[in-house]
Amino acid sequence: QQEAFQSARGENGSLTVAISSNAYDYIDIGVICKKMLETYPNVKLTIIDMPLSTNRFDSLCHGKADIAIFTGSNKIVLPEGFTTKNLISLDITLAIPRKNPLASKEKIEIEDLKNINFILPPITEAPNLRKAWDEVFLKHCNSLPTVTWEVIGFKGMLQLVSANLGVGFFFTNHNKINVPDVVFKPLPITLNRSLLAGFREGTLSPVCQNFIRLLSTNI
Repeated sequence: QQEAFQSARGENGSLTVAISSNAYDYIDIGVICKKMLETYPNVKLTIIDMPLSTNRFDSLCHGKADIAIFTGSNKIVLPEGFTTKNLISLDITLAIPRKNPLASKEKIEIEDLKNINFILPPITEAPNLRKAWDEVFLKHCNSLPTVTWEVIGFKGMLQLVSANLGVGFFFTNHNKINVPDVVFKPLPITLNRSLLAGFREGTLSPVCQNFIRLLSTNI
């Protein structure tokens, strides 16, 4: 009977979490797992890497994971029977080489970026993000952005920006990031982006609920 009560409270059991590669930019899964172990020592936690965020629902659909964590927009198309929870909202930030003339400009306008070389994630990794960025450029600059480098993850992107190879952007939850030779500027447009947890509707177990609650309070 005690074991049944513990299961109902999500204090025992197992949980498999699939995480897309770019989600690691916003969470420290080691810290989350440690807190999960300290709070629920009888829960077995398994982490699965998703190299491409476009495969974010594959593990869920095939029963390999209970939760998938990834970045996405409010326009994301969900497979039937799935839903998402917004963990944190992300703001767009431009990463500009300190030697670039835009670095000293007080306010960046979208028109300022028309002739800039960009460092962006590959379209295979972030098709929705690239499509939204293309739409912004077509609307405000009557052209598509010039993409000279493609990088998965903002750490690699920031290193290329620091080397003065182009301008990048990433989504942040207001954490301050200091990188040599890189200046950060806000962009005066809205590109809705969030860190999301995806799961099947109506099947969120007590263990899953506890994990998401702990995740939400430790990002």
